[in-house]
Amino acid sequence: MEKIEDLKNKEIDYEFLRQEIADLKTGEMLKKEKNPMNYNPHFDNIDPAVLTAQDLSIYKEYKEETLTLEKFFDYRKTFRKIEDEDNPRLNFMAWLNNRTSEPEWIKKWYPEVYKAHFEGKIKE
Repeated sequence: MEKIEDLKNKEIDYEFLRQEIADLKTGEMLKKEKNPMNYNPHFDNIDPAVLTAQDLSIYKEYKEETLTLEKFFDYRKTFRKIEDEDNPRLNFMAWLNNRTSEPEWIKKWYPEVYKAHFEGKIKE
């Protein structure tokens, strides 16, 4: 059983993560104002206020680089039945999916693929 103090710390942590995502959204919307072709359109529909503890926990693990491939795949499965492309959680997951498709994540999750396709092409 968790102590009330532990639960309060989790709430504070989630609110901090929500604010961080809100700041990312603000940055993307500023980019959009300057050049509508140079921003991440997922942020049009991301609403940090509706992100769940599951979303925020996955984001925290992504930030800390402790997110595993299996955990992320399980997280993505929760969105299979969501058909609304404007769904804020679906857009958040899609943004994270794009972020984890970058070379440093491929290297971490798929070392053989990284070695075969990226080594020598990307300077670290």
